[in-house]
Amino acid sequence: MARARREAGALDELLVVLLEREARPLTGLMLIEMLRDQGETVTASLVFRALHKLVERGILHRLLTCRGYVPTHAPEEIYLHCTACGAVGRVTGETSFQKIAEAAERCGFRVTRPIVEVEGRCAQCSEPQSR
Repeated sequence: MARARREAGALDELLVVLLEREARPLTGLMLIEMLRDQGETVTASLVFRALHKLVERGILHRLLTCRGYVPTHAPEEIYLHCTACGAVGRVTGETSFQKIAEAAERCGFRVTRPIVEVEGRCAQCSEPQSR
């Protein structure tokens, strides 16, 4: 029995849609499980190749701190990862990235892909618990 072929880019679109719906990063394995739950026939290698391509194109970002993927909303984002609930906030940091590049240049280092991730607690998780 032949499998139906997916149109080029359809898996990419599905992955981006799944990630846009989440407030937290998702790992490749989580995404595979979600796709299979939706009835998609996917292999791990196919999903990971698609994720790699989306990261290379700047559509997704792979958080190094938790190995999850999130959509990229701006080219110079600082990712704020809540270690309590897993949510990811973002702030645009043009000035910060410029300062990083300038500092690196003074050391003779050329920045090719600046990544800034900050771990902490989001506003909701930082609030004192009412008793």
